[in-house]
Amino acid sequence: MMSSLPDAIERIRQGLNTDLKHTLGAISTDFLSMEESNTLNKRIHENIFSIYELNGYDKEIIYQGITSLGKGDVESQIGIISNSINVLSTQLNEATEERIKNQKLYRTLGTAIGLMIAIIFI
Repeated sequence: MMSSLPDAIERIRQGLNTDLKHTLGAISTDFLSMEESNTLNKRIHENIFSIYELNGYDKEIIYQGITSLGKGDVESQIGIISNSINVLSTQLNEATEERIKNQKLYRTLGTAIGLMIAIIFI
């Protein structure tokens, strides 16, 4: 609660092992660069939107959450973080359901193509 935003991002980053680790490192460095707010927001936007694993809506939620931090009291920042977590959690559940649905589709499609090949050769 009492650490600076770049330090908090750096602590979160240490527990990751994906491309997100490098993006959060760049964002943490950007916060420490002491640039004006407009340039900082632009660089954060570029870093977040370079993550190809996320869709546009997810990137926008993360961008809005990060750029809103540090602009209010502790309670409002906790609210921003909670809201971002809730929205991203909903998005994660939807993505998981879609993956399961597509997984069944591709499995069925593979079986059907295999049967068609078997029928052609028989």
